[in-house]
Amino acid sequence: MKTILFAGAMALAATGATAQTGTPLGKLTLGTAGLSTAFGLSGQTVALSFSGSYGPVRGPGGERLDASTALSLGLGDPVSGVGLQFDVNLTSFRSFGASGNVSASIHKAFQVNTKGVYSVMLAAGNLGAWGDAEALPENASLIGSYMFGIGPHPAIVTLGATTALNANNDVEAIGSFGYSLNSDWAVSIGFAGDTPVIGATWQPGFLQGTPISVSISDIDDDTQRKLSIDIGRTFSLTGN
Repeated sequence: MKTILFAGAMALAATGATAQTGTPLGKLTLGTAGLSTAFGLSGQTVALSFSGSYGPVRGPGGERLDASTALSLGLGDPVSGVGLQFDVNLTSFRSFGASGNVSASIHKAFQVNTKGVYSVMLAAGNLGAWGDAEALPENASLIGSYMFGIGPHPAIVTLGATTALNANNDVEAIGSFGYSLNSDWAVSIGFAGDTPVIGATWQPGFLQGTPISVSISDIDDDTQRKLSIDIGRTFSLTGN
């Protein structure tokens, strides 16, 4: 039984990157569709994300469509101190609310030079699981990301290790590369264990900071290939 637990709408727009890392990157969209980075939520923020997918047959009814949602809370300051993030995840819409878990992470962003910004994150997942999610063990992840520029275009590289990809808690590598094309679009490529993931993130101005990401995992395997569409929005609790 294999699952990618890093899916979610993820875009680092200029305003979000500035608030989170203290380093403005211009009004460009940057994301890694289908895979997380080590840049967690800034303090005093709440995020809501929704994911829909079409993939391998699952469940007794042979369904291919499924969806999940998550509510996240960011605390602390990852720039001057450390950031904390807590997530409540509903892992399937086939029976809404009947399966889910809680995850938590601590992350730190820092700048070594003028060329880019680093972040490291330690996360624990599938905590307090209920429903079908109880069949999977608790897991842990350690990842690092580096956000930098390639000419006028922001880019981000992420590497790490996780036990979240299989039911045996085996340690597997994860990684991704995201590249901003312009103010609306970013593209990305990565892997989770032996699963390749490609994707794109779209964040047009009229959506006012709401990114939409499309990713395809296991593109080389007809029996396991999955298409995912993620949408997410972050809200400041301070009104700024």
